[in-house]
Amino acid sequence: MVRRVMALVLCASCSPEPNTLTCALLSSPNNCFAVAVSAVASCLPDNTSVGLLSTDRTSCTFSNGSSIQFGAALANNTVFELSDLEITVYDSNNVKCGHIHDMRGSLNDYLFVNDVGVGRSYENDRIYLECPAVQYSSDVAYVMACSLPAVAPSDAYSIDGNGIIFSLAAAGASTPLFTCR
Repeated sequence: MVRRVMALVLCASCSPEPNTLTCALLSSPNNCFAVAVSAVASCLPDNTSVGLLSTDRTSCTFSNGSSIQFGAALANNTVFELSDLEITVYDSNNVKCGHIHDMRGSLNDYLFVNDVGVGRSYENDRIYLECPAVQYSSDVAYVMACSLPAVAPSDAYSIDGNGIIFSLAAAGASTPLFTCR
């Protein structure tokens, strides 16, 4: 994982310049981030199903047999601020079908869904999307001004004593991705 983060940071300053991250690209359900999110979502039941969070808060199981393993036990309160959230998704046959890693820092945030990376640099206020074969970049203000169905690639979650609600924002994605209680 450190290699991927380093590559994202280093490639942000590589030549040639990354392609422009456009509203049209973000609107497409075929952009690499949307495809990665769709692959993870395909392993889970529909977003209205609620999974059962384990008592040690390290995993979640759904009625269709799919499951989620957290990299560390979830905290019990909303005051806890995560700097690193790792989620591995397994289908109903217990085959790994997705991995999500959210790393937050003071100058940069990184989100990986399978092999697709999204980075935000607070130093130069840019968003980077690293697809397997190409990299895109744009100003944060430009991406945030895009009209629907364009969606800035990101995640959001709420953790409390009852569990977690987790979403991934991408074109065509249903939210939340999952809920565990």
